Amino acid sequence: WEAALTLHTAADADTLRAVVGAGRRLVVVGAGWIGAEVAGVVAAAGGDVTVVEAATSPLSTALGARVGALTTGWYARAGVRLLTGAQVVEVRPDRVRLADGTVLVADAVLAAVGARPATAWVGTGLPREPDGSLRVDE
Repeated sequence: WEAALTLHTAADADTLRAVVGAGRRLVVVGAGWIGAEVAGVVAAAGGDVTVVEAATSPLSTALGARVGALTTGWYARAGVRLLTGAQVVEVRPDRVRLADGTVLVADAVLAAVGARPATAWVGTGLPREPDGSLRVDE
């Protein structure tokens, strides 16, 4: 989704900070750790925030669906609208369209669907897992 902002660097944070805040609409695609953190901060600053999650609950990949479902109350208390089981089919800088036809209008869209380890520079010097993460023991 080239039209969406990401949050991987300090420069990304500066860009995001410039377009969100009180009275501004932010759509966050992804209800993982970063999506939840940004949503909470922006909502606390007076922003109108909607988080869209493809899974049936937030953080289901990290915590499992049952535990992830326990976090849904936090979104409501934080003033964040949470849409789960929602498939994104189009992202533009000013809107997100879902598979059911819903259009979420936004001043900014953040793709917070995770990141992959940047470990290619290690080469074959250390063992890596299939996802690129470094293999470690206990």
